[in-house]
Amino acid sequence: MRFVAADFAGGDSAETEMQRFLLVLCRRDVADSALLAQCAELEQRGRRRAFLALAAALRVEGLVLVRLEKLPLRERLSEVAVLELLAPLASLRERAQRQERELERILGRCAEVSLTPTVLKGPALRRSVYGEAAERWCGDFDLLFPPQHFEQALDLLFDAGYRSPHSLPDLESYRRHHFHVLLRHPERFSLEIHWALHRPGSPFRLDAQAFVERAQVLQGDSGRCFRVPCREHLLLHTAKESREDAFSRLDRMVDLDRLIAAGELDWDYLWRQARAGGLDVVLALCLQMTQRLLGTRLPAGALVRPPRAARVHLALLRPVRSLFRRRFAERSVAAKLLRFWSIAGARARCTYLLEILTGREAELLWLWQGEAAARATPAAYGRGFVALAKLFFYQLWLYAAAGAALLRSSRRRELRFW
Repeated sequence: MRFVAADFAGGDSAETEMQRFLLVLCRRDVADSALLAQCAELEQRGRRRAFLALAAALRVEGLVLVRLEKLPLRERLSEVAVLELLAPLASLRERAQRQERELERILGRCAEVSLTPTVLKGPALRRSVYGEAAERWCGDFDLLFPPQHFEQALDLLFDAGYRSPHSLPDLESYRRHHFHVLLRHPERFSLEIHWALHRPGSPFRLDAQAFVERAQVLQGDSGRCFRVPCREHLLLHTAKESREDAFSRLDRMVDLDRLIAAGELDWDYLWRQARAGGLDVVLALCLQMTQRLLGTRLPAGALVRPPRAARVHLALLRPVRSLFRRRFAERSVAAKLLRFWSIAGARARCTYLLEILTGREAELLWLWQGEAAARATPAAYGRGFVALAKLFFYQLWLYAAAGAALLRSSRRRELRFW
């Protein structure tokens, strides 16, 4: 497999082998017999626990356990090992079933008042491309309503037992600065009401009206119909979310792989939407990572290469290897630089640097520290200059590391990406 030599070079061998095995379990092109041959390592309790911890951290625990459950594991592992390995699956299934029932309840309440939200992200992907709900981790529900129905939807969900963790003035600020509000239920359900799919001024834009107009109708387990975005929009939305997560979540790569495998896509429409929303570099990077990690087969012409400068700098960041090392933490310098080079166009990149300089790069900072925190102040500029300096020197370090790698033939393959 291509990814083994370059993307997993270096590091602790035991940890690397565990990463490889987890990744193989996520791939669709690996036979069950090949998987079973690698399961013997899980006989050791320490290896099992490390495997489960890594799968949970990368949010693919349900996916890999469902696949392992289908294998004749007792041919390779003891009964105790099998039971301990598959033990989390029962709670994952129970949690997924509770979420699905709650979603059905919410959609039923919406139907009573003639509201038809579009179900986004995890719940939509569960029904569209996964065999069972437990395979896809979901932290919350995301529902897209037309802007004119926001107040009605908010009142309906309050009546259904949901509450906002923020005050009414903060909710108004959310509507000015953001594109969804968060609600929570006492039974630990979370829900986001969307009236748009990107924050004002974002360089990445998704056409919410097109999402609604091209939405598909699916039937739930209870027979109730609900709307989800078409697969082109699901794929583009997943790519955008991957960028927001600094391309650090394996489950999003799996989503992309499953969406591509689910049937023929309208690639022309997809790329038109990506370019219109400034997401062409993001989509190209996501497709390349999915192809390398999961062996995703793309039709001819589906993978469009971004401009040379973006290609070179994204390759230097080694996003595939960094995904498993979780180097792209939310506020890290590496994550900021990866986000910078995933922006299409010099003007949009300059705007992003200006946001870092003024302290506005941390989205919705005002919500936790007050609106004054979002204004340009000497302190904010001071922090911004420090952040930009770190970004600059980190880029220089990448150049130096790449130069050193080029001098050693054993490491040159690590720089290959596009």
